[in-house]
Amino acid sequence: MRATLLALATAVALTIPAGAGAASCTNLKVSSATKSAILESYNGRGTFVRNSLYYGRCGSTYYAAASFRSPGAGLTDQPESFKKSGSRWRDLGDGGCDPSNRDIPSSLKKIWKLCVD
Repeated sequence: MRATLLALATAVALTIPAGAGAASCTNLKVSSATKSAILESYNGRGTFVRNSLYYGRCGSTYYAAASFRSPGAGLTDQPESFKKSGSRWRDLGDGGCDPSNRDIPSSLKKIWKLCVD
């Protein structure tokens, strides 16, 4: 039984095209309500750096990345990563361009051309 399941799983895995996950991700236009909700999840401190807000969806999960100007703080380790959980946005922390950071799917970062040298 295990051998049959393993063979079936392998066959299914081999029929899925490479990069198939990227097809399920899309860039979205951010509304002013979404922009406000993302800023609120960042505790409302600071303002968005111009042209630094990215918003998209992979499957049914929404993500965002943004850089902020905050009083007394620089832009170190930005952009900040966000994920929508239910009806609320959750701040996942900074370091969004760190290659080891998996908070936002890399396929969505590629669509956004985020963190590309």
